[in-house]
Amino acid sequence: MNSFSSHIVTVRILLVCSTLVLAGVVTKPAFAQDSILKLHTLVEEALRRNPDIQAAKRRWEASQAIIPQVQSLPDPSLVLGYQRMPMLEPLEGPVYGFSQKFPFPGKLGLKGEVAAR
Repeated sequence: MNSFSSHIVTVRILLVCSTLVLAGVVTKPAFAQDSILKLHTLVEEALRRNPDIQAAKRRWEASQAIIPQVQSLPDPSLVLGYQRMPMLEPLEGPVYGFSQKFPFPGKLGLKGEVAAR
């Protein structure tokens, strides 16, 4: 390549670059944005998008939901039936019943404290 053809190549490259700059194709780099990133915005986004943090939050919410369940009384039971007992005078008829277990005082509170740990 002689010196004349190298000057022509240089001039062509300069013309193409200046045309691109004037046309706006070549702009600022992507990292030079107009807005400034703020730390609290980045932290909020990381908390929102991190699957490990979301899973930990759901585990904590589930553990908090267990506390009222263990502190409540057990379910009552209802009994319906028919009874027939052979005796001197036969005893027969419908039987109805209701029962509720009550734990020793303070036991439900202790169960809640254990569940909170």
